[in-house]
This record gives sequence, structure tokens and C-alpha cells, in this order.
Amino acid sequence: TSKAYMINLLQYYSKAQYGDRSSSISGATAYRRYGFVGLRSIMMLGGNLILTGSIGQPILEVKAPITTIGDWEEISIMECPNPAQLFTLKKCLVIKNHYRIEQQA
Repeated sequence: TSKAYMINLLQYYSKAQYGDRSSSISGATAYRRYGFVGLRSIMMLGGNLILTGSIGQPILEVKAPITTIGDWEEISIMECPNPAQLFTLKKCLVIKNHYRIEQQA
């Protein structure tokens, strides 16, 4: 069976961006809140966190798609045992509850 890998290249705002509401937390802190929810959801689907960490030096991007070019600060790679499961993440109860809580805050 084939596996799917989700690669997140991360670059943060100095302050979290929440549309019309102001925030005093950093973009990195806001992403970590979301990231824990996302990781739990991946694990509920039988997936794993493969790698996460600071990049430190720029990534060498040879023939990379324009959408991947950036000043990335961190990277995370998750593995999912079934590629189709990645498309079900938005339907996952944990993620739905997280979005509902965030909208009410």
C-alpha cells in the first residue's frame, strides 16, 4: 500500500492574524495551537509525525514550484498510511471542534 506525506514549510507573522480580531500572541504560538490539533487528527487516522524542527539555514530549492519558495523558519513532515485520508482531515471531529472554539473566542 502507498503512504502519503504532508510537508509543512512554515513562516510566521510576528503577531497572529485572525481577520477582524486583534491578537497579542505570535504567529508561531498560534500555529502551534493549531499544529497540536492537526497532529492529533493525523494520529487518529493512523499517521505519524516524521520530522519537525527549525530550519536554521535556507533550504536549497532546485527546480522547486514557485509556491514553495520562501524564507521558511520551520518544517514538519507527517505520514498518513492512506493518501485518501489526508482529504478527510477537515471532516475530523477534533479539527471541527478546534475551529468552532476558535470562532467563539
